[in-house]
Amino acid sequence: MHGGRSPPPGLGPARAGRAHVGPTSWIDATNVAAASGQPALIPPNAFNPSTPAPDDGFSNLLYEEARTSHLLYDNVSDGWSFGAEFALGLKVGANLGSEEKTATVQDANFLGAPGQDGTRPMVGFETCVME
Repeated sequence: MHGGRSPPPGLGPARAGRAHVGPTSWIDATNVAAASGQPALIPPNAFNPSTPAPDDGFSNLLYEEARTSHLLYDNVSDGWSFGAEFALGLKVGANLGSEEKTATVQDANFLGAPGQDGTRPMVGFETCVME
């Protein structure tokens, strides 16, 4: 148990304690920045934690534990509409329309396990792609 809570799945108590320090420090720093009107600083590898960051506990936690995926969608929107308005002392109008939207995954990748060089490569995820 850590702080009255169970450690996240896959983390032992000692590792869970270390994992908790990075995000807590980052949140504290973000709150201090926000209180003084400064923007929050996001770790450089937050969106693609593909390399270790031993000097930054939070960034390294992202490298070790983050689940990251990139999806490319093809969005299609087809539609039509018709409107009419009549004025014979009283104005009357109507609109009629239809729209269909679809979003199809064209490319999908996820951040894989660390390789021999320590980097986490993006791996194709063809199961998500519609052909």
